[in-house]
Amino acid sequence: MLYYITSNKQKIRIAKKYLSPLNVSLEGKHLDLVEVQSDDIAHIAKEKAKQAFDAIKKPLFVNDAGWYITALKGFPGPYMKHVNERLTSQDILDIMAKYDNREVIFREVVCYIDEHRLQSFVGEVRGEVLTRDTAPSEIPSRSIFSLSSTNKSIAECWQEGIPSVNNSKIWEDFASWYTSSNQATSTGK
Repeated sequence: MLYYITSNKQKIRIAKKYLSPLNVSLEGKHLDLVEVQSDDIAHIAKEKAKQAFDAIKKPLFVNDAGWYITALKGFPGPYMKHVNERLTSQDILDIMAKYDNREVIFREVVCYIDEHRLQSFVGEVRGEVLTRDTAPSEIPSRSIFSLSSTNKSIAECWQEGIPSVNNSKIWEDFASWYTSSNQATSTGK
């Protein structure tokens, strides 16, 4: 059994999409972890993974991400959760109104840990900050950021059942590594 330390059902669904076809048994598990404050999402993910492993002593992985708006010199980065809690979509759109460059970079880390190893995978997808709020009741980053060639927000893509991200290989890379490393371990290689 592999544990995914999250209670976010959408995240669990995405992980299962890549791991289930490889016969990996996956279970989501909520743990209250202390999130270190850092500009480095890989460091944040590693620290969360270590805390989680200390708590349950089972093979697991965590996932962390940051939104880097180019015009804002990479803000908010790993602090998007705080921005989502304190600012509305319109607040962010107002901040972005004077910028022509609307590029946003979504960086994501999957960090695996067991008793013998700690392995991280980092992925990056470029998108844009939209000029309108597509789903006002949604979390701001979901309703005004697009990572899709459709130019639809993440929220719109989820509502329509279409992929919200183009070209994100992080889950494929993690799934491939996990299955091949576990086959090597089980055969004694």
